[in-house]
Amino acid sequence: MKSLRNHQEHNSELLKYRILFCTILLFCCSFIQSFSQSNVSIPVAKDSLDRLGFIKFGIGRGSFNVTDLNLSLRKSKLNEIKDIGTAVNLECVLMMGKGLVLDYGFNYNFGQSSVTNDKDGVFTTKIASFGLELNLGYAIIDKPSFILIPSVGINMGDYTTEIALVHNGPIPLLEQNNPESSIRERLVNRPDASISEISFGIGSTCKLSAYFKLKSYKVEEEEIAFRGPRENIKIQTRDEIWLGTYISYYSQAGFSSSQFTNMFDLMNKRDGIGYGGGGINFGLQFVWAMSMRELKP
Repeated sequence: MKSLRNHQEHNSELLKYRILFCTILLFCCSFIQSFSQSNVSIPVAKDSLDRLGFIKFGIGRGSFNVTDLNLSLRKSKLNEIKDIGTAVNLECVLMMGKGLVLDYGFNYNFGQSSVTNDKDGVFTTKIASFGLELNLGYAIIDKPSFILIPSVGINMGDYTTEIALVHNGPIPLLEQNNPESSIRERLVNRPDASISEISFGIGSTCKLSAYFKLKSYKVEEEEIAFRGPRENIKIQTRDEIWLGTYISYYSQAGFSSSQFTNMFDLMNKRDGIGYGGGGINFGLQFVWAMSMRELKP
């Protein structure tokens, strides 16, 4: 149990660093300039503002490919795990001009768990995943209050599996030359009674995103201050709040540590506990957008 707690604490710390790194990356890519706000005496022209992009926070459902994992669980007479979980995502969308859109970000899927209680004890299986996504799309509809963007791209992620056993009684003696090929065999005879695995996957994404404007704020007039000899420029900006929705399909190929081990240990192959991404994902997103135009003297 102590080993399992240490492993869970390590995964928790790793997740914090992942989220921090990706948040900093998104922030740096989205805000290159430093702004200092001041009033200017040039008339506001709302209709001429160009939309720069979106920052999106969403929640939805994400799919897994757990076919091989469930096969290994069934062989050990353990309950299967579901192939869909609750996911959150943070993404940035850049409007590149002429309808082209760059969409990138990261997601975390809280995964699923299953519990089996039998003569050997209580078996608990947990899965979760962390992924990155980069898509290129085209706004086939770009109206003041509605945008529709199909896109294609690549995705990658790591997928963790943890299986633990709380013994009902004394731990059985380990038989000599026990191959420990199944999940149950690897857990029943061990005092720490936990195994884990990380799988890696990369693949393609097809995505359809729709955005509906909820609120548009007043136009602000600002001045951008540059370092060095370059003159400051004056701009008009407008913040907007949108509601987004998306549906995507992942096709992914992956590799797990157990597959690597089985390649070199042909005599003692173990049932794999890895899995990967794949299938349909969907959800809602809270969206902040900014539009801007430069004010010419």
